[in-house]
Amino acid sequence: MYEYLQAIWEILDYRIGRHDTPVWMYFVYPIIAYIGFIKAKEIITKRKALREAKKEKLSERDLKATLYSEEHDGTVEYNGTISSIDSNYHLHIVEKKNGGSIVVVDTKKNTLDEVADYLRRETKFILADFKQ
Repeated sequence: MYEYLQAIWEILDYRIGRHDTPVWMYFVYPIIAYIGFIKAKEIITKRKALREAKKEKLSERDLKATLYSEEHDGTVEYNGTISSIDSNYHLHIVEKKNGGSIVVVDTKKNTLDEVADYLRRETKFILADFKQ
């Protein structure tokens, strides 16, 4: 039995290629890639479910979020609102600091996916932050 295990190990430990990569790595890489593919599909499915739930909630009323950020001149409060107007989505974010408020974002997007992408790229919010 030991001889068989030793022979299998020698085959798997055989090094090929310019970088002396062991053969067993050629079995591990596809397994890792497959697991990553499955996890990516799960994440995409969860995001789609979240967006559908948000669409449903937006049909009832506006979604709101509040975020506090510590910056060099004190605490800054961000208030965001997403509303559905005529099958478009209106995103409005206000920054409050030192007693004053500034409109940081006031934009309309065609789909909730565009809103989620815009939030992720341009603001400190993500779509999951917004609640009723």
